[in-house]
Amino acid sequence: MATDIIIHDKKDNVGVVVIEKINPKQDCACWIMEDDSSTNIQSVDEIPLGHKIAMMTLKRVILFKIWSRYW
Repeated sequence: MATDIIIHDKKDNVGVVVIEKINPKQDCACWIMEDDSSTNIQSVDEIPLGHKIAMMTLKRVILFKIWSRYW
C-alpha cells in the first residue's frame, strides 16, 4: 500500500499529507520516519496535499475552539 501520510516521530501528534487529497473517512497508510514503521488511521475531514492531519483527538484544541466562541 502506498504512503498517504508521513509522520516524523512516534511522539508526534500530526502527520503531513503526501497525496493529492485525503477524503473524509478514508483509510490512510502512515509511514513513521523515526523507525521506518507504519500504521493506519481513518480521516475525519478532507485534507489537501501538504497540510497536516491530527493523529488523535487533540482535546486542548477542541477546548480552545469552544472557549474562543465565547471570548
